[in-house]
Amino acid sequence: MKVKDFLFAIISVVYWLDSFGTGLPSSIPHIISKHFLEIQGFQLYVCEKRDATKIMRAFYNKPRLLSSKLLTTANSTRDTQLHFMQPPVLGIFVDLSCEKGIRFLNESSTKFNASYNWLFWTTNYNYLLTLLRPTRVRTDSNVTIALSGAGDTIRLLDLFRMHISLPFTVTEVELWYSNGTYIHLKDPPERKNFQRAVIPATLLLTSMDYDLNNSIDPLLDQAYMTGVDGAQRYGMSTFLTIADVFNITYSYTMAKSWGYPQKDGSWNGMMKHLDSGISEVGFGPAQLNFGRAPIIDYLMTFYLFKCTFTFKQPKLFGSYKALIVPINNNAWICIFIVVILGAIILRTMTVHDKSEYTNDNWSGSTFLVLAALSIQGMPDNPDKNPTRLFYFFFLFFTYFIFLYYGISILNGLLLPAPNAIQNMDQLLESDIRIGIQDLPYFHFELENWNDTWTVGVRKKLQALKPPHKTFYGTVEGLQEIKKGHFALYNFAGQFYDRVPEVLTNAEIASLTEIEKFRPRHTGALVMDNCPYKEIFKRKLLFMREVGIIDRERTYWMPRKPYANWELDALSIGIKPLSLAYGIIIMGAFIAIVFWLAEMLICKRRKSRNNLLTRPRIAFT
Repeated sequence: MKVKDFLFAIISVVYWLDSFGTGLPSSIPHIISKHFLEIQGFQLYVCEKRDATKIMRAFYNKPRLLSSKLLTTANSTRDTQLHFMQPPVLGIFVDLSCEKGIRFLNESSTKFNASYNWLFWTTNYNYLLTLLRPTRVRTDSNVTIALSGAGDTIRLLDLFRMHISLPFTVTEVELWYSNGTYIHLKDPPERKNFQRAVIPATLLLTSMDYDLNNSIDPLLDQAYMTGVDGAQRYGMSTFLTIADVFNITYSYTMAKSWGYPQKDGSWNGMMKHLDSGISEVGFGPAQLNFGRAPIIDYLMTFYLFKCTFTFKQPKLFGSYKALIVPINNNAWICIFIVVILGAIILRTMTVHDKSEYTNDNWSGSTFLVLAALSIQGMPDNPDKNPTRLFYFFFLFFTYFIFLYYGISILNGLLLPAPNAIQNMDQLLESDIRIGIQDLPYFHFELENWNDTWTVGVRKKLQALKPPHKTFYGTVEGLQEIKKGHFALYNFAGQFYDRVPEVLTNAEIASLTEIEKFRPRHTGALVMDNCPYKEIFKRKLLFMREVGIIDRERTYWMPRKPYANWELDALSIGIKPLSLAYGIIIMGAFIAIVFWLAEMLICKRRKSRNNLLTRPRIAFT
């Protein structure tokens, strides 16, 4: 005989011996098997040993995670704690025919949530309802009552309540007979009508002061304080849509921050409201992190919390350096030396070639060299071959210099240069000024974070010369970005709605974003073990599928506007040609100085000549 068959024989004998006397009805094992059919694991708490044996025998040789336990005076609820090794939903059967079962129910009063599927056996329906009223039987509870009926029948009742202020909704779903057969009577009603029950919620407004005694309707209008607390109003608008669907009424409390841990272990802001039970729902989407996880339930991601330094890349074109940088410093030095040598050589050749009418002095020689360098030719026609050969090869030299110079400028105009600043290290090392968008979160971050980049930002801000500011309003920061050489640290969700008011299409297309840290998921929050978690989560997923979530996010948190740099005509202003204007002004000034000097010299010479030619009178 196999060990397996031997154990089965022992269980059968024990079941036969214990079958004499009262206990659970014979159909209970069938009810348990059918009720927990789709649940991978469940626990049974019974009052009598014979009942435990009876149920174990019914589930013998079935691939189910079953634990049958006898109710004792010990704290049996420790066995119902969920952990990662257990199924996502744990089924629990409790025999309420003894005092120990009632005590077990009272100790489990906070566990009537979506993580448990409860099945109670009782013969006193009204007393059971009295026991369940102070417990957490709410919207997400899975509670079924097996109630003794007429004769040997058992009635299965589905029980829940939408809100603690509302009565239980009880539906008779099945009728079981002693032979293990049953009749399905009806399905329980959908859980979607809260009957205007009041749910406390926290309204998070970090940047504006608002009197809750007034209507909140203005907060739902984007035109009211555009760009202020857009992310928080996005969360509020979404939850108000849920209220319309489920017939919910909210009561509001105000919070000025998301909530951070204090030295005494408590929390402030919205997290304090959720942790203490002041509110059950938080309208302001917040980041999920390790510290907040024990006190909140996270429903669904609403958006990515993306903070970037936004600026216009420093470009060569459009600056006075555009006429200098195409040739590096060493090449400019060599060209300068060649110009000097060319002038000296031309001046030396006048000893041999007297036919040069332009190369008559040092200034004439320099003029010829500069004319050749600027591709204006050499306005001279010497008779001697050596002079002509020098002119010919010098013109070839200047031709190649101008060819490479022109190609370099043209290439810079046709092919946009790669971004010179591509990460935080390069930004902090550059000479670009930085500022921070004036949001409460950024004040907290700058004061309390000590990572490498935040420390670098603080040092760079301290190194800037006064009267440089640290925090800028959105429009003020955009105006600084428009001027150039300035990067604003901002929250993308409350930044781009004002961009089209200040920047042109070409400027928008040229904006560069550098992330200070990776974007973080930010979503809707409810209090820990919230009874509305599952029903809200399902409705939020539905709203995402039909596009409501995306529409709300786009309405309250505009993305970077689409723009093409070709939309605006390319124009050259005074600044890039400042070098050319400077040269002509300097030349005119020098010419005037020389003209005045020559006038003075000529006047003195004329006076001297007059003195020398004046007739003298001889006295005798």
